[in-house]
Amino acid sequence: MPDRDYIWENRRVLITGAGGFVGKQLGRHLVAQGARVTRWLHGNGKSGKRNESESRNRSFVNGSVTDLRSLSGTIENREIEVVFHLAASNANRTGGDSAYRIFETNTRGTYTLLEAARSASSPPRVVLLSSREAEVATRQPTHAVMQPYAASKIAAEVAANAYAEALGLQVVIVRTGNVYGPGDMNIQRLVPATALSLLAGEDPVLKGQPEMLRDYLYIDDFLAACVNCAEKAHLLAGQDRVVRVASGLQTSAISVVEKLLFHAGRPDLLPVIASNFVNERVDSAYTPTLEHELLGWKSEIGLDEGLRRAYEWYACLHRRLGAERLNRLCRSVL
Repeated sequence: MPDRDYIWENRRVLITGAGGFVGKQLGRHLVAQGARVTRWLHGNGKSGKRNESESRNRSFVNGSVTDLRSLSGTIENREIEVVFHLAASNANRTGGDSAYRIFETNTRGTYTLLEAARSASSPPRVVLLSSREAEVATRQPTHAVMQPYAASKIAAEVAANAYAEALGLQVVIVRTGNVYGPGDMNIQRLVPATALSLLAGEDPVLKGQPEMLRDYLYIDDFLAACVNCAEKAHLLAGQDRVVRVASGLQTSAISVVEKLLFHAGRPDLLPVIASNFVNERVDSAYTPTLEHELLGWKSEIGLDEGLRRAYEWYACLHRRLGAERLNRLCRSVL
């Protein structure tokens, strides 16, 4: 449940990674509650200071999360009270992606943001979006799971805990798994890829292990958890600083596809198994009892209802834009 003493009306908020799926939805969610949201979008590290000085009243800043001067100026000049740090390189397999870029964004970007927050005259609360990858890798530090993405997230969490314990910054670390729902345009993820295949009348392709169990969380539930973490940041310390946001239910990838086939009304289409990755993350079941006690939060939207809402959103977009424009739009986010 929300903290009734914490009012979002006119609350000054910074969201890094605001151009991504979760960042966009979180921005809309907070604006609807009356918050004054500054959206930090990815840039080349040179434009942030210029844009900040030229447009103090705009809600967008373009810059790099490794640019300490720019981040510090934004937090200080706009008197930011809460930061949601979502900016990240989300490649969780080596697959040709630059390990250097992953560490640069996920680790250096995090401690740069933390330093900018700590050095402000009135330090804001920080909600750091991490990943279940970090938890799995710390428990199973084998070659199969210790990829650059997981390692970068572990390092970011260590930095966040240091800033909290040694320097007194109010930080909450949010570990989550598979967030899905309206607004997700990344066709490398299961739900959007399957929905777009079905709308095109094509057999959906599964690129991972079909029976691999995952915890799927609807976007609205995740946003509520993030907001609650910010509201309760002053109460969360030590081990309680790490919040595990989950539905508490595990579902196989093939079951998700079958549910989408049902909602699409396409029993004539069949899943195609493309390959089996041997280093996929293995999620152990997690029931968020502690999170319910600490935050008053729990998942409210079941998987069937969430997938129905998601598919209807993609179908509406498909009708409005047409297949070709929709596919171009999806490719543009990769």
